Amino acid sequence: ISSAMLGDFNRFRNYKLIILQFGLNLVGEENLNYEAYVQRMVGAVNRMKEIFPNTSFLLLSISDRSTNADGTLKTMAAITVMRDAQRLIAQQTGIAFWDMFSAMGGSGSMIKWVNATPALGARDYTHLTFRGGKVLAGRLAKSLLVELEHYEKPQ
Repeated sequence: ISSAMLGDFNRFRNYKLIILQFGLNLVGEENLNYEAYVQRMVGAVNRMKEIFPNTSFLLLSISDRSTNADGTLKTMAAITVMRDAQRLIAQQTGIAFWDMFSAMGGSGSMIKWVNATPALGARDYTHLTFRGGKVLAGRLAKSLLVELEHYEKPQ
């Protein structure tokens, strides 16, 4: 989307918060180096900050994702590496960060979410179900409200 069009969106809507969530499809079994990714995404986030100068930004990390390793399901090794890369993006651009991987329960959580009754994760061990998305949305909302309460508390 062009910068001009994004600027028009901002003029018409006057966004207060933009939530960014990306990266899960870039995670591969063997890729454990995300330095180039961090550089590109820092540039992309900084571009968004220029276009939306009065808007706050929140980067949601990737969720857990499982892989079948010799007949055993486990969290992909690259998940925590990517999550840490995303935390670095947030630090380098000065935006807020929410660790969705940890909010799910950390390593092995997607397996638990898939096996929950009712299921919170899809059988591909990558995506959330609608219900799982609703659970995570509730956790995010609670986190935001806790931070708001902390922010508004007299010092």
